[in-house]
Amino acid sequence: MDANKRVFKRKIYDEMLRWKESRNGTTALLIKGARRVGKSTIAEEFARNENDSYIPMYMAMFV
Repeated sequence: MDANKRVFKRKIYDEMLRWKESRNGTTALLIKGARRVGKSTIAEEFARNENDSYIPMYMAMFV
């Protein structure tokens, strides 16, 4: 994602942090919602900020 692109903090981000702390990697997280509301964006932002490393989603399609 472009470094200049501004991502707004969403309420779900705090819920994702709670999920990460409580589940300790034992379950997957399903993000549901309407089209084009930022599900992929928030997932990538969360992965970038809360993990030491991650595979960008556009790269994961080719792995």
